[in-house]
Amino acid sequence: MPLRHSISHDLRSVTKSVVSTLTAIALQQGILDGVDRPVIDFFSDKHILNVDENKKAMTVQSCWI
Repeated sequence: MPLRHSISHDLRSVTKSVVSTLTAIALQQGILDGVDRPVIDFFSDKHILNVDENKKAMTVQSCWI
């Protein structure tokens, strides 16, 4: 099926592939020190609304599983 603006396409698997590839590159280049790091740590300079235990527990790895 050709890509058309009028047709909705499911891109979830593509997104996971891109994110996991970029994560692997960041690990290999030492930009990211591990996948067990909480995502919220990357936004320490931002004000995050409604911080709860789920947001605190979200790690880099849990975002792309």
